[in-house]
Amino acid sequence: MTRRDWLLSTLALAPVDAAPAARSTALATDAVILDTAVGRVKIEDVRSRVLFEHGATRTTALPGSTLKPLVLFALLDQKLLKPDERLACPGGFHLGRHNLECSHVHGAPPFDAVEALAASCNFWFATMARRLGAAGLLAALRGFGLSAQLAPSVEQAGLQSLGLAHVTASPWTLALAYDKLLRSGPPAPIGNGLRAVVERGTGQRALSDRVFIAGKTGTARGERPGSSVGWFAGWAYRETEPRSSPAERALNGAVKKSGDGIVFAVRVPGGTGGGEAAEQARILAERWASGHLR
Repeated sequence: MTRRDWLLSTLALAPVDAAPAARSTALATDAVILDTAVGRVKIEDVRSRVLFEHGATRTTALPGSTLKPLVLFALLDQKLLKPDERLACPGGFHLGRHNLECSHVHGAPPFDAVEALAASCNFWFATMARRLGAAGLLAALRGFGLSAQLAPSVEQAGLQSLGLAHVTASPWTLALAYDKLLRSGPPAPIGNGLRAVVERGTGQRALSDRVFIAGKTGTARGERPGSSVGWFAGWAYRETEPRSSPAERALNGAVKKSGDGIVFAVRVPGGTGGGEAAEQARILAERWASGHLR
C-alpha cells in the first residue's frame, strides 16, 4: 500500500453523514468572512472587505490546531524545515503533565508537512516547533496578529504551538491571520496541506461539490470545565474555469483573479473543529458561492 493509499483509506475520522449537521445547527456559531478583494477594493481596507460577521467575533479563546499552518509557515520561511522532511508519530506523547494523543490512526508511515496537516498530528508539530524556540514561536504568532505570551518552558511552548496555551484568537483575528497567510504566497506544503485536510483529513465535513474549500480544523478547551470550542479557518473560491487537477489550483492556496474568493474563520462553542465548525464553514461558503450569504 502506498502512503497516499494509506491516507485515503485510514486517515478519515468518520464518514460524512447527516447526523452532525443536525447537531451543528443547534449550536451558536461565531464567524467572520472576508472578501479576498482581488481587483475590487484596497487590500488594506479591511472593513470594506467584510462580507459576513455573526456572533461574538471579537471575544477570544484558545485556537487549537488552527495555529499549525502558521507554525509551519514560520518553519519553512526561516528554512528550519525541509518541505519534504518526514517524522514518524508514536501516537501519543506527554508535554509536562499533559497527555496528548493524536486522533489519526496509530502506526502510520512517517508524515511530511502535507500529511501532518491533513492528520493534524500533534506530535509532528510540537516536535518541529522546537526548532523555532520559545521566542521564535512567539514572534511568529504575533507576526500573524495573534495575542500570545512567551512560553515559560519547552513543554509550554509545545502546547502553545498546538494552540492549547499562552495564545488566544477571536474569529476576527484568526480570519485576518489566514488572510495574511494567503497573501504571503504560502509554500506548496501549506496550500496542498489545507486542501488535504478537507479532502481526506480532519476537515472532511467541509468538503463541497459546489465550492473549493481549503482550511484547518481546531479543537480546544472552552471557558467552562469540560467544555470545548471548535474552529475551522481557511479560504474558499468559486470554480470559474476547468482545472487540470486539484493540486494545480490548490498549490500555494492561490485565488486566481478570474474568480471570487473568501477568507474565513468559524468558531462553534461546545463543538469540535472536525465536526460542527467544519460543517458550518461549508454551509457558509456554499451560501456565499450561491449569492445567499446573509
